[in-house]
Amino acid sequence: MSAWSIFVSRRQADRWAAIASFYTLTPEQFERHVADTFRYLGYSTSLTRRVGDQGVDVIASKGLETMAIQCKRYSDRASNSSVQAVHAGATYYECNKALVVCLGGFSNAAVELARSTSVDLLDGNQYADLVHRLHVNEARKRFTLPRGRALVFSVLLFIGGSISIAVDLTRGLR
Repeated sequence: MSAWSIFVSRRQADRWAAIASFYTLTPEQFERHVADTFRYLGYSTSLTRRVGDQGVDVIASKGLETMAIQCKRYSDRASNSSVQAVHAGATYYECNKALVVCLGGFSNAAVELARSTSVDLLDGNQYADLVHRLHVNEARKRFTLPRGRALVFSVLLFIGGSISIAVDLTRGLR
């Protein structure tokens, strides 16, 4: 097996694990997860009310963009009624973009209608990849230090104690 095919297999396994974890959430928890994901992307988000939401679960705003998002935690493909609902809901909430997130993907009719109405679609694989990229970027931010700052870390010794070593990234050990 080539290194590339191992990478692709591992990536698909990670996606399936992420998607499976989304199914453990209630529909309301999944909506909050989507709102939190878009908040990490720099949007301000709010959840719509549970009843009478006009086909929109999350409103996400950033700059001049206001997006109506419908969240479907379906294992089956979403039909074009999801696209119709979020398109109408985007108008109701005065949004200039609309998005449907459906873990199970989309029917051909939904894809066709989304193209003609400019509704964006995000399937389970795409959503899992987005969440993964956010986690990787967040981890990178945590471990990246500004230039000239000292990094202090502890080294555990086998005798049960620890010592601290300070490393100045511009000068080396001190």
